[in-house]
Amino acid sequence: MEPSEVKAKIVAVVQNIHKKLNPQDQEQPEVTGMTCPGSDLNKFDSKIWPVAISRIAKKLEVEIPDDEKLFGDSNGKMYTIDQITERVCALIKKQEKNKEAKVASQ
Repeated sequence: MEPSEVKAKIVAVVQNIHKKLNPQDQEQPEVTGMTCPGSDLNKFDSKIWPVAISRIAKKLEVEIPDDEKLFGDSNGKMYTIDQITERVCALIKKQEKNKEAKVASQ
């Protein structure tokens, strides 16, 4: 899957969740590659991240480990959509290599 496809699916999930968390907002902010969901989007905090990660994994048909910090690190640094996309793409590549190695060893 191309990074642009991954990014589009992540944006769609983040926008959908933000819209549901803030139905009263008449104008929803545009989510772009530079958007930091954890700091730029109202109510999109660490309590909602597990739900968002689960939905991203489902939409991309990829496994994202429970301990994966997609939206921010332990020190409070928040990631942008572009950074989140890079992290997810790296996970996808790693899983694809593991599948290939497993098939080759059979």
